[in-house]
Amino acid sequence: MRGLLGSDVDAQLKKGGEYKGLDDDTLLRWLRARKGDTKIAARDLKAHAEWRAAYVPNGRISEVRLVAARCPWAVVPSIGPNTWSENVCTTALW
Repeated sequence: MRGLLGSDVDAQLKKGGEYKGLDDDTLLRWLRARKGDTKIAARDLKAHAEWRAAYVPNGRISEVRLVAARCPWAVVPSIGPNTWSENVCTTALW
């Protein structure tokens, strides 16, 4: 399964706060959740790692981002107008 993931997944997981990165336990957890299908597990884990690296830097979502997500109409000075979709604001965070 490691061969399907590519070399950057471990770094992305660590950047997103998963301090163990791409260890055996992580691979096994994703493989079990996908009923042993290595292609689907690799695809989903890679997408998860990309999302973590992009949206959860340093392993957490900043308070400013949470406010922006909760109040999509607000302008938060440090990040400007909220560009998150309404679906993300209502389902993922609250």
